[in-house]
Amino acid sequence: MGLFKPSHVSPRSRRSRAVLDPGLCLGVAGPALVQRLSRQAELWIVRELWHILDNSYFYCRHPAALLSESAGEAQPRAAPGQPLAAGGEPSRPPADLASLGRTLRTWERLRVTTDLAGLELFWLGDGLSESLLPEGTPAAVHQAHERLVRSLDERLHPSTPLESARRDALALSMALGGVPVLAALDGGQLPGLLEWLPQGAAGCRGVRDEWAARLRADWHDALLTAHCAPMLWSGLRLALVYAYAPSVLSAWRDDSPALGELDEGAAFEDLSLSPDGDLHLYWCEL
Repeated sequence: MGLFKPSHVSPRSRRSRAVLDPGLCLGVAGPALVQRLSRQAELWIVRELWHILDNSYFYCRHPAALLSESAGEAQPRAAPGQPLAAGGEPSRPPADLASLGRTLRTWERLRVTTDLAGLELFWLGDGLSESLLPEGTPAAVHQAHERLVRSLDERLHPSTPLESARRDALALSMALGGVPVLAALDGGQLPGLLEWLPQGAAGCRGVRDEWAARLRADWHDALLTAHCAPMLWSGLRLALVYAYAPSVLSAWRDDSPALGELDEGAAFEDLSLSPDGDLHLYWCEL
């Protein structure tokens, strides 16, 4: 049971929903894909990505800093997080570094020429007043996200700006009650969203079954309607990533009222990941 009350509407008649992988947004096709797909799906962008875009002047000139643990010493705003746990792998770049600078400049132009609400994206800011939420979203989502960010920090130890942004994506996915993360699959064994995770921090499993097939069909419809087929023909590979934690889902009981009507302290006092074995990550290629 997620944050939103269940509906008896057929899945195909609902608008697809996803959190955007920051690496996908910063890829070559990212800005165009987001602009087109936002008209067909409810898309969420993470807070840490806005912080990266706020410092686009710096990152356009030093794109490698997105993947650097020392980026906080050079950029205007220090990246949150701690050193990566032993056994972790360095973050893979969302694209080659030369094209990353061009992508950041594209995002700069979009922000100058388009009012943020006009991009038809949603996000959680540092506070509710700095957030843009779909109508009917409980305000308690913000506190759920903050607690899950802290819990993932303790579990995954993101150490670079891009890792911190991807941590935000996993936290937001769970805070929204299980919304998938739309991620880039750049040729590695895992979506880029997951490749930086410390060994043993989470179980990552690719799925190919009838449920994954139905998900692919729904998202293929949205991508085709948004005229994104040429991007896919040109080599863009996408995946859906689901973060599942039984201890998080237990915060939303079937017999409880909507979260927005609960006392927030009572609703989220135990909202955190268990130390071991409680975070499961599933993904399917689109």
